[in-house]
Amino acid sequence: MVEDAIKLVVYTVLAGIIISFVAGGMDDLKMDYARVKAGNEIDRMMAEIRVSGEVPGRVVVVSLNIPEEVHSVDFIPDLNAGTLVRIRMDGGSGVEKWYDGVYVVADRGNVPLWPLKGISIGPGKDNLKVRLIRDPFTGKVLSAVSGEYPVVFRITQVDAYGGEIRVKLISPESLSLANHSMEIYINGIRYPYSITTLKSENFDFSNHTGYQYTGGKAFSGVEWRNGEYGVINMKNGVIKPGDTVSVLLFEDGRLVGRDEVRVQ
Repeated sequence: MVEDAIKLVVYTVLAGIIISFVAGGMDDLKMDYARVKAGNEIDRMMAEIRVSGEVPGRVVVVSLNIPEEVHSVDFIPDLNAGTLVRIRMDGGSGVEKWYDGVYVVADRGNVPLWPLKGISIGPGKDNLKVRLIRDPFTGKVLSAVSGEYPVVFRITQVDAYGGEIRVKLISPESLSLANHSMEIYINGIRYPYSITTLKSENFDFSNHTGYQYTGGKAFSGVEWRNGEYGVINMKNGVIKPGDTVSVLLFEDGRLVGRDEVRVQ
């Protein structure tokens, strides 16, 4: 009788161990399957976005069906490079996938999501309104919601013969000169010399920079304030009457403003 009781206890313990082992193995298989399924969903979504991105400014609604074993999917776009996707599982494990040249910037309301901020979604079905909007000159990604260039400054005058461009800040917020830079395009072609800093005293005006000087009240202090004018003087003969001149303003590498005029 005692031996039977001991055998029963031993068999029960062994059965529990086997069941736990099998269940644990099943959980691992289930988690692996969910991870693969989530990866396949992301692959399908990225392929759809890549095709839609061939049409500038197009908006595409992509559907995702993320398994419930997934804790979250994080989309982390890298400016002008692509998107890193992190699939995080409930068990703590995860996987990362990189999609070169594909940008995921989703419209989840009326608040613009800047490319470097990224988005995160949870398990279940979700429809993402993905808008790929690129600067036609640089190819860099802009705001996900409006798709318009922010109105920060205006080109008020271009002297074709003297190569001088005058710009005026119309944003009510002042801009730090240290972390802002500019690029200029003429008839859609990038002028090969960037203005690496708006603080004129820190800019190198040697012959290889393509500029004679930058100045004006706007670029002479620490900040560019509302209503202040700045002057960009390029090499003579670079700009001609009839040219279209575009000035792009960047903050730490991110496009924050642009204006364009046709030279008279």
